[in-house]
Amino acid sequence: MPARQMLNVVDAADYLGVTTRFMRRLVEERRITHVKVGHFVRFPTEVLDEFLRQGTRPAVHGASALDREEFAQRGTAPVR
Repeated sequence: MPARQMLNVVDAADYLGVTTRFMRRLVEERRITHVKVGHFVRFPTEVLDEFLRQGTRPAVHGASALDREEFAQRGTAPVR
């Protein structure tokens, strides 16, 4: 079985392009899967990739910025 690449909080934050504070908040709120090794927190890269996939939203083509904001608030896509 191939070894999984595990990143610490600093490296995981860099991988996602966020702050370490945000990563620690995700762990505290249990919003991201993580591994505890003693008192150390580690993140498999597969988990970070899945976290990014779950947060990916499709583009809304042809809508103005105001329309996109309205759709975002309602959680719906524009009907054309």
